[in-house]
Amino acid sequence: VNIRIKDASGCFVNKIDTVNLNNNLTFNNGGSVIICEGKSIKLLTNSNASTFLWTPNTYINNNTLLQPTVNPAISTTYFVTATTGVCTYLDSIKVNVTLRQLPMLV
Repeated sequence: VNIRIKDASGCFVNKIDTVNLNNNLTFNNGGSVIICEGKSIKLLTNSNASTFLWTPNTYINNNTLLQPTVNPAISTTYFVTATTGVCTYLDSIKVNVTLRQLPMLV
């Protein structure tokens, strides 16, 4: 960062310095999950982030929760952006949907 300071006399001084950011944001998605067609599942994630945004915003009860409940009709990968201050973490969880087998008539 280049900092320019003006004193009371109108003189300028330039200072180049490093600003260290403490990125201690954590996120654990627990891996992909499997559900049966027509069922729902709570995404068991853990994080110290303050805000979350899940996409796509379909078949999800609230796309701003840490642990939303989803019930996709087909296998879907949900992407999350977790944020604290200026630190952001991107991750995804695949929800694999097992389709029901129709009974065979013999």
